[in-house]
Parts: sequence; C-alpha cells; structure tokens
Amino acid sequence: MYTDQEFYFCQSANGWRVVPAVITMSLMKKQRLHHLLLLITIASSICSYLAIAKAETQAEATATTTTTVAAKAKAEQAIRGLATWYGSEFSGSRTANGEMFNPNGLTAAHHSLPFGTQVRVTNVKNGRSVVVRINDRLGDPGVIIDLSMGAAKSIGLLETSPITMEVLRR
Repeated sequence: MYTDQEFYFCQSANGWRVVPAVITMSLMKKQRLHHLLLLITIASSICSYLAIAKAETQAEATATTTTTVAAKAKAEQAIRGLATWYGSEFSGSRTANGEMFNPNGLTAAHHSLPFGTQVRVTNVKNGRSVVVRINDRLGDPGVIIDLSMGAAKSIGLLETSPITMEVLRR
C-alpha cells in the first residue's frame, strides 16, 4: 500500500500504531492550523475586551465630566452672596476688557466669568432684578459681583447688599 515512505509510531486510543509520514504530516498541519486559529480567537477576544473596557472608561469619564459641568453650571446659575457698586469716580476709565466704563450702563465686574456673560442679579431685600453684562474684573474677595451705578440703582442697591446671581448666557 505505502511504498518508499517514512513511517511514524503514533499513539491512539487502542495503543501504538504505525502511521505513514504523509498522514502524520497532514495531521500535524491540521493541529498547527487549529492552534493558530485558537491563538487568533484568543487575541481577538483580548482586543475586544480591551476595546470595550476603553469605551466604558471613556463613557464613564464623559458622564462624570457632563455631570460635573452640569452641576457647576447649575450651581453658578443661582449663587447667593454680596454685591457692591461703583460709579462716576471711574467714568471714562477703561474696564478690564478694554471698553470705556459707563457708570449708567448695565454692566458689572466679576472674579472669573468670561467677558460678555449675561447675568441676572436680584436684590434679596426687595426682589428687584436686572440683567447685566460682565465687562470688568473684581478685586474684593468678599463680594461676588460689583455692579455699575446704573445697574445698582435699577434694583435699589444703595450699599453692600445680599443678592442672588444667575448666569444666563456665556
């Protein structure tokens, strides 16, 4: 049946057998292919796991960032604190954003809000409110906003007073 071929001894369920090299080689190739496919499957599973883990981490980070930004924005929308005002003694001088200060304008100074931000300021004592635009920086750490004279007059703020401040637009 098999002539001029090499033979190998192979162990089977029934004991040792003599098997032609051709059959042995084809079995070895099948085993190698099986092992290769197994390695590819394992590598693919690991890559899928890593991709899912990365996506979950990014989703958690995004959710945390979104929650933090939303909480910060909400916290900034209704801040309570003290307000002061400044007036004609600064008339004609430049504000921090470079424009000329108008004491009768509806503007304000704030520690950190971007210039141009619209803010509603409500006098806690009488409930009157005004919308102002941030155009200057504030130096007093005990005060959350410094209103122009015109804005202060419109809500009846005559001295340092408690207010609520809501960020409307940045």
